[in-house]
Amino acid sequence: MRIFGEMWIPLLIGLLIVVCPFLLIKIYSDYKTKAELSKLGVVFAYIFLSLFCMTIINATLHPIWVFAPDNILCKIFGYIFMLTGLIIIAEALVEFRSFKKVTSLTYLKADKVITTGVYRFSRNPQYIAWHLLLIGFSLPYRSVIALILILIHFMIIGLIIVPGEEKYLEKLLGDEYVQYKKRVRRWL
Repeated sequence: MRIFGEMWIPLLIGLLIVVCPFLLIKIYSDYKTKAELSKLGVVFAYIFLSLFCMTIINATLHPIWVFAPDNILCKIFGYIFMLTGLIIIAEALVEFRSFKKVTSLTYLKADKVITTGVYRFSRNPQYIAWHLLLIGFSLPYRSVIALILILIHFMIIGLIIVPGEEKYLEKLLGDEYVQYKKRVRRWL
């Protein structure tokens, strides 16, 4: 079974290399021209996120290259990262659900900016939490490829997805969101 899993890693990475640029071009183009995602852009965003996460999880569970000998510290830090990510995402979801949902991925309109809870410290706590979960999941397995993919994913999210979402929120919420951006950092 392990060999089957390892065989999927190059295929999934190849798929990322071939497919993701097209997906990202559409997502970037939608945000650039309309400041929101079209229906096709939403589908492409979900495909992009799913494909990337599937590849990271597969690379984690079937590590080809490991960065350290098996030791308890990798496991402890992995569990700390996962627990931190779970706490942040739980808090973010509680705050998020207490207002109208605001996201270009679901086409729901919001009428105000969420500035309470973890949103006082970060404009994107759910992305932070998700990446902490992925890192925490990958650390006990010590997969070099998984950690590199997480870094690439984080950079793409930071360079294409988040700026597009912020442009959408500025269009939707106006000055209230611009003021929020001035007060609260994008990440931490």
